[in-house]
This record gives sequence, structure tokens and C-alpha cells, in this order.
Amino acid sequence: MMVTAAPTRQTWRPTIHSELKRFSSLARGQRIRSRVTFARECIVLSEGPHEGEHWRPHFQPYSYHLLNLMDSSGYRKFRFTGCVQSGKTLVGVINVLWHLLERRETLVFGVPEMGTAEDKWMEELLPIIQASQELRQYLPLHGRASDGGFNQRIQFRNGASLRFMSSTGKDHRRSHFTAPVFFGTEVDRYDTAAEISRESSPIEQMNARTEAFGDRAFSYEECTVTTEDGRIWSEYLRGTQTQLHVTCPHCSNVVLPDREHLVGVDDAADIEVAATEGAFCCPHCGVVWSDEDRRSTLHVDRLIPRNCNEGKTDTLSFRWTAFHNKFWTTKKIATDEWQALFSPDPDEADLKRRQFVWTLPAEPDEFSIVPLTINDVYTRGALTRGVVPPGTKWLSLGADVRQTELHYVVRAWSSDEAGIMQGRAIDFDILPVDTQSLGVRDAIITALANLRENIVTRGYRDADGIEYPVNIKMVDAGWMEEVIWSFICDCDEKRIPGWYPIIGRGQSEPPGKGSYSHPTSTNPDGPVLWIGEQFHVRKSTKYKMPFIMANSDEWKSFVHDGYATPEGRNGALTHFDPVTTAEKRLLRTYSRHVVAEERIRKVVPRRGPVEVWIDNSKKPNHFFDCDYYSCVAGYLAGVRIATRERFVVQRNSKKKPITMPDGQPFAVTRREET
Repeated sequence: MMVTAAPTRQTWRPTIHSELKRFSSLARGQRIRSRVTFARECIVLSEGPHEGEHWRPHFQPYSYHLLNLMDSSGYRKFRFTGCVQSGKTLVGVINVLWHLLERRETLVFGVPEMGTAEDKWMEELLPIIQASQELRQYLPLHGRASDGGFNQRIQFRNGASLRFMSSTGKDHRRSHFTAPVFFGTEVDRYDTAAEISRESSPIEQMNARTEAFGDRAFSYEECTVTTEDGRIWSEYLRGTQTQLHVTCPHCSNVVLPDREHLVGVDDAADIEVAATEGAFCCPHCGVVWSDEDRRSTLHVDRLIPRNCNEGKTDTLSFRWTAFHNKFWTTKKIATDEWQALFSPDPDEADLKRRQFVWTLPAEPDEFSIVPLTINDVYTRGALTRGVVPPGTKWLSLGADVRQTELHYVVRAWSSDEAGIMQGRAIDFDILPVDTQSLGVRDAIITALANLRENIVTRGYRDADGIEYPVNIKMVDAGWMEEVIWSFICDCDEKRIPGWYPIIGRGQSEPPGKGSYSHPTSTNPDGPVLWIGEQFHVRKSTKYKMPFIMANSDEWKSFVHDGYATPEGRNGALTHFDPVTTAEKRLLRTYSRHVVAEERIRKVVPRRGPVEVWIDNSKKPNHFFDCDYYSCVAGYLAGVRIATRERFVVQRNSKKKPITMPDGQPFAVTRREET
């Protein structure tokens, strides 16, 4: 019988140590590698000059710095854009696979349309997964994706899901799925809500899929730059604006070469000269760099990330250009630039170079003007609601009627001894229009009568109790024209002066295409009775009464310019100071309406550069319309803001112009006798 020696301490020690190490590892869970380490160990390139090789930082040093910043910066929102053919797609793939297969997190992948999603899976994600021995083990066991096909939702073996979500279709298609990670590609193509949508833009809806995860959520967006108001450029400017600076090999200063530092191209006689003479120069010392100088500055250890945005932000935004692209030599960059400069269509070629090579937005045909904010309007309060300020000369009113509500604004126009004219909105409110009980026509007439009898007729008083009448009142006649005119005629029959219909027209189209055309002459017999500042009084051939035709774009700008003017200066606009909770709520509504539209500057044929207002947000703007009506009414009453009167030369006027009893320009309130 064989006797087995009893185990000694020396024989048990290795076994115990091994088991303890295994249990300790299980207790800690799987170690999450950084993005850079994950890319080094798992990402095998499926195409390009390094096909079949593991990803390495020196292939495209900018990508290493971007991934490293994502790992170390602490941000969870990332926006990046760069030149084409530089590996931008690969940076996105690394982040998507890192979340799915390293962190085991479900991810929403946003695309403009579902056809793009299939291309992303079949041509970008799947080949890299299949090329990696470690990653391919996570491919699905069942479904079309298990056989190399595509599915809108792909479930990996580690439990993570990849859900492709497109911008097309109705909102509910993007509202029922949640995930801790969102990655959006080509985001400029779906940054605007569709006409059928009642919600925000698709990109915002997709980002909202992560809200349930709070501070644990990640958000990525990438796209080639398109325009200044495009999603990716706007997000880049809102973020850190990180760019990679380099050290000049000659002066040792830290610089950032860009398109303007590519020399020797504009003066080149032909493409061969551009190829030999084209080179980057140092923005600081001006010394021309050889291609070897440029490539040496792009070494991983010599690139210096710097944030250009010094303000506080929750987003890491990153941009690189052709200068940082190691796949392109200086010779290629210079020759392509020369070809664009001397192409048959240089403007189109330059546009492509800006967007695809230098990561710059297209120079816009339309320029957004710095807007007012809700707070800019809300904080301009003074005096109690309904109290007329000292020095008031006129009161004016603008009203806008809808199917269920009537909005109005009353402004008091006051001037001091120096002639400084200011306008204060002493009252505005929303009156009900009881369409359900009365029908739309009777309800509108009743609401307007309520405005006239219970608001306007009672007038307003100053601090001393002196009463001021509302001189001129204007009602929007662009909707339910016959009903509005019926009310105006009723005012005339009752000898209640100062009520006018007003129609606003913009200037975004050439004159004569349904937009505003400013007349140059008057005729007492019509149709143009009097010309004001970007509005005029016309005679209605149907109702034999005057109405106002106004340039809505110019007068909306007047309102915003007034709120942007410092208080106490000529043309400044303010409003009453809210006291009660209801007044504060009303003022917030008013402020939102005033800033609902966007002011842009564009070139219009036969007009030239003009300012126009657009309502892309589809937010309510009724108080904004009322406000500019009240300003037009103020001008008709006698308000003048300009330091120098601009009188229009009246040509072809055979009769003496009609004036008001006090000698001011035309202000007829009675119909012509027929």
C-alpha cells in the first residue's frame, strides 16, 4: 500500500496564492481599459495605408491626443471635426466599440437616414470587429448580424446593444429607447425639426435618449463642417475649441499654422511650381518649413493641445486641419490648393477646400446678427403696470387676434428736455377669444370690442392721476380680414378715431413678389396716401378707408434695437416692472415672444443687403408682432427717434397733401363718402 506524504506548507502556498488572486480579480470586476489602450490592443485597421496593423498613435498623432483628452479631461460631451481622409471615421469607431465591447454599454448611433446606418455597420464597424481576434468573439450568435448582415438593433454577446436611430420619420420613433451613450454622425444633416414634428430637432431628441442616466451619460457628435450655423460648428464654438499647436523648429515658439500660412501657391505660374514652392511658414517668425520640418512637428510628443475657449463649458470640442493630416504631404496640399484657386469654378472649389480640407465653415450668404436674450428683455422693467411715465406725449397700441386669444401691447412715448425719445410698454396682456361658444367671427368682434371698451376707452393715467388717451391703435388684418375690417368700420361709424388695420410684409424676396415695396410718391386720390418710415398709408378700394402697410422686418429690428439701446438713450425701449406673480408670468411670456425669431442679414436681388427675420423655431411670437405694430402706431401718432428727420420727396402729387387738424401728416379715420 502506497503512503502519500502529507501536504506541507510549501506545497499549499502556490495554490492558495493563485486562488486568492483569482477571487480578488473576480471581486474587483473587469478592468476597464482607457480608449488609447483599447485602441492599441484591440483595433486592427481594415483599410488604408496601415491595413492589417494594430492602431498606433504615430499613424495619425492628432487621433492619439483626441482619445487621450477624452480619457483624461473628465468631460462626457465630445464634439470633433476635421479634414477628410484623415481617419476621422476611425476615431468614432474606436469610441463606439470602446463603449459597446469594453464598457459593455448600450449605445444609440444617430444617422441622417437608415441607409447610412447599414453602410456604417457593414463598411466601418463590422470589418474592424472581424479583424480583431478579441472583438470578434462578441458578435451576435443569432439574427442577421450574426451572419455578417445588418439589423437596426444589434445585441452583442456581452449584453450590450447597438441601436441605430435615424432622423427620418415621426418623433415617436426616437422617443421609446434609452441608453447611457449617444454617438451622432453627420449631425449637420439632421439639426432641424421636420415640418411634421412638434418636438425639437432629431439630434436633440436622440441626445435626450441618455437623460435617464444623468451624469453617467456620454454624448459624441462628429461631422464635416458645413456652415457657420451648422450643428457641428456651433457645438465646436460652444465647447473648449481645442486645437493642436506645434513648436516651430526654427524659433521654438508654439504656433498653429493654418490655411493662411501656406505660401508659394497664389503666385505660382503652374501646378509644378506650386508643387515645389508651396510650403507652410511659421506664423511667428515667418521662416518657411520644409516638408520634413512639418512632419517633425507632428510627432506625437511634440503636439500641444490648447483650448481656445477660456469660458466655462461642459463640452470637449476638437478641430484639426490639413496641416495635421500625416497622410498628406505638403506637396499634395499645395497642388490641390493651386488647382482650386485656378479651377473653372473657383468659388465652388474654394468652398470644398474650406469645408473638407481646412475645417472651416462656408462663408454664408446670410449672417446672423447677435440676438437679444430673454433676460435682456425681461430685466428692462420700470414703473408699475398701467402707469404713464413723465413726459409722455403719445400712447400707441398694437393688437394681434388669433382663433382663441387676442394679444395687445400699449406703449407710452416720452421725451425729455434734450429731446431723448423712449418707449415704455406700460401694458400688455392676452384676452380670451371665445370661439367655441360664439363662433370665430362673433368671437373676434367681441374680443376686439372688449379691448376697445374695457382697455382703450378707459385710458391710462400718470402718477398724478392725469389721463392719457391711446392715440393710434393698429390691429393685424393679415388673418380674418373681413372681420377685422368690420370692426374698423364699426369704430368709424361710432366716431371712435384712431383705429387702423395693419398688414406686415417682409423684405426677404425681391420687390413685387408678395414682399414689402416702399413707395416713393403719394396721391390723395390713392392708392398711396402718405409715406412714413418703412411703412405707408394706403386706401382700400373695397372699404374706402385707409390701412397701414408696414415693412415687418425693419420694424421688428426697431423693437430689438430699442431693447439693445441703453436705458436713457434715444430710442430705448422698456416695459413695466412686474409686481405680482401673474405679472411676472406674463412678462416671461412676452419676453419669450420678443426673442422667438432670428434676425439675419442677407443679400436680396434688387434690394441688396437687408435684415430679415425668420421663425425657424416655430415658437409663439404674437407679442413681438403686437410690439412692432405699436411702434408703427407711435410713428403715425408723431414719434420720431432719428436725430435727423428723413422726409420722402413726394413726386407726382397734384393736390395738396391731406393733413391732420394739428398739421401733422395724414391720419384719416373716416371712410370716403360714396
